[in-house]
Amino acid sequence: MPFSIDTSQAIPVVYLEGRFLGSLEREAFHAMLGECREAGSHRIIVDFSRTDFIDSSGIGALIGGLNTMRTLGGDIRLAGMHQRIKNIFLMSRLLGSVFEQFENAEHAALSYDKDAKVAL
Repeated sequence: MPFSIDTSQAIPVVYLEGRFLGSLEREAFHAMLGECREAGSHRIIVDFSRTDFIDSSGIGALIGGLNTMRTLGGDIRLAGMHQRIKNIFLMSRLLGSVFEQFENAEHAALSYDKDAKVAL
């Protein structure tokens, strides 16, 4: 499986590893998101710091997961993107308009805290 999940913090962090190919990993990725939902986590961070490639179906898997989480009042935020990965999202016009991107998982987690304070 080209990803792992760290649930030791309040917000689960999914670490994509190596090449994330949605055509091969979509089912396992969505199953993992389902486990997070069942555990009550609707806010997820996807960390790209261990990833060197993502294809269009990988991006599609992320968008599908994002739609599911947003339907439940949650979100998926991206972190740790290398410039090559970031360029793919920029060319697709997905950063800013669809996904929020942060320097690292810690900054992404803090952004969720800021959202909670604004909602109060």
